Amino acid sequence: MPRIEIHLPDDESDLSVSLIRRVARTVIRGEAWPWQRDLSIIFTDADTIQDLNSRFLGHDRVTDVMAFRLDDDDTNLWGEVYVCVNQARVQSEMYHVPLLHELTRLVIHGVLHLMDLDDGDPDARAEMTRKEDRYLAEMVPIRLTSPNQHETA
Repeated sequence: MPRIEIHLPDDESDLSVSLIRRVARTVIRGEAWPWQRDLSIIFTDADTIQDLNSRFLGHDRVTDVMAFRLDDDDTNLWGEVYVCVNQARVQSEMYHVPLLHELTRLVIHGVLHLMDLDDGDPDARAEMTRKEDRYLAEMVPIRLTSPNQHETA
């Protein structure tokens, strides 16, 4: 079975590596994705994700999550998901959800992006939000509305 590597900053050691792995596996299995390579999930800071966003997408701003499909034969790496802990904190306060819920949603979102799901238009965004909500409901004890729902309210 392919591995899921989790990279946490030293000051975020309270995040559960086993929960993060379980979230990623739940999404991969739920989408029936033919997963055969390793996945890396990296929790990072605002400066790092802003640099990645600028270099690879041309957007010089902080974002909450980025996903890169690699399919690297040399390392057996399927992809990398970068989650910005700083932005997750801001969003958890803005949407009145616990930080762990927001981090879980961002991991789900990033893994869905690796499976070629897009959120670039309203219909695609709505579909991605439905999937995020479904997986969140499986992974957390209470159901919370997604940030996208807050934005349209």
